[in-house]
Amino acid sequence: MNTSFLTELEPITLEQMKCISLMNRIDTKYCLPASRLGEFLSHCKEYYVQTSDGDIRLHRYDTLYYDTEEYHAYLMHQRAKAPRQKLRARCYVDGGGDCFLEIKNKTNRKRTKKKRVPLPEEFFGNFPACTQVRDFAAGRSLWDIDSLSPALRIGFKRITLVNRELNERVTIDTALCFHNPRTGLDYDLSDVVVIELKRYGNLPSRVQSILLEMRVMPTKFSKYCTGIILTTPGIRLNRFKDRLITLNKLLNGKLTNPAAGLA
Repeated sequence: MNTSFLTELEPITLEQMKCISLMNRIDTKYCLPASRLGEFLSHCKEYYVQTSDGDIRLHRYDTLYYDTEEYHAYLMHQRAKAPRQKLRARCYVDGGGDCFLEIKNKTNRKRTKKKRVPLPEEFFGNFPACTQVRDFAAGRSLWDIDSLSPALRIGFKRITLVNRELNERVTIDTALCFHNPRTGLDYDLSDVVVIELKRYGNLPSRVQSILLEMRVMPTKFSKYCTGIILTTPGIRLNRFKDRLITLNKLLNGKLTNPAAGLA
C-alpha cells in the first residue's frame, strides 16, 4: 500500500496525545476499500492531525485474543448480548514495544470501557502465568482465567488521527491479517481498511461528514469476530452472515467463506 500521502498530514507526538485516552467512549466503525484510503485522508488533513513517533507514521500492532474453548466471548457478540467482553494481549511493536493485557467491556448503553495493565512480553502468549496480571484479570474477567487460551492473533498497521479540538480520535487499521492458533489457518484482509471514530459522546464529527460525502455508511465490524469466522471452519455465523455478504461486496466478491455461501 502506498503511504506517501501520510506526509501531508500535520503530526502530533504520542506524548501530546495522552490527554485524549478515551478509555470510556462511544465507538462508530466504518469499512473502506484500501484503494480509497488516500481519498479519505486528503479530506481529513484540514481538520485532523496525525500521531507520530519520530518518523513513524504507521504503527504496527500485534494482538492476541483469548477466549474459552467454547468461544464464549465470540458467541456473546454473535448473539448481540450486552454487556459483553473481550480480553486480549496487545503489543505496540513500534514506539518501545510496550505490551499490555486489555479487557474491553461493551455496556448495554453502547459504551466501550477499557481497562489494561502492563504485561511482560514473555507472557504475551500465556498471561495467566504472570501473577500480577493474573490477579488483575481475575477480578474483571467474566470467565475463569484458567478456561482462557489464545484464540486469534491479529496483526495490523494503524494510522491515528486526532481532531484539532482534541476531543475525538480516529483510528485507521490497515494491512489486516489473521492467524488462528487453534486451527492453524491464516487469512489476509489487507484490501479492507477499518476506520473507528472514538469520542466521549455524540458530538458532531467532521469524519462522519467526510465519510457520508464519500457514501460510506457506519457498520458493525469486529476484527476479532471477523477473524474467527474466516479462520474457524464450522463456527456458528447466524447474525454475522449478512455482515460477511456486505464485506464481500466491498471486496468485489473476493471474500471466501463456504459457511456463508461465499466461494
